[in-house]
Amino acid sequence: MSEQQVPASVAQRVIIKFLTKEGVKPCEILTRLKIQYGDDTLSKTQVFDWAKKFKSGRERCSWRIAI
Repeated sequence: MSEQQVPASVAQRVIIKFLTKEGVKPCEILTRLKIQYGDDTLSKTQVFDWAKKFKSGRERCSWRIAI
């Protein structure tokens, strides 16, 4: 099986989803992402928007439709 790279933006959404389900607030999620991803971190608005979506029940971490 070959290894595939997960885009950093998708990886961060997975982290946001997990931490949101753990009850971590978006401001703490953003801080933790900045430590790991530095300049490649999603914007504050993106982090807060994704956290809100996951808190509302969204399950998918990507906009792509699986076929």
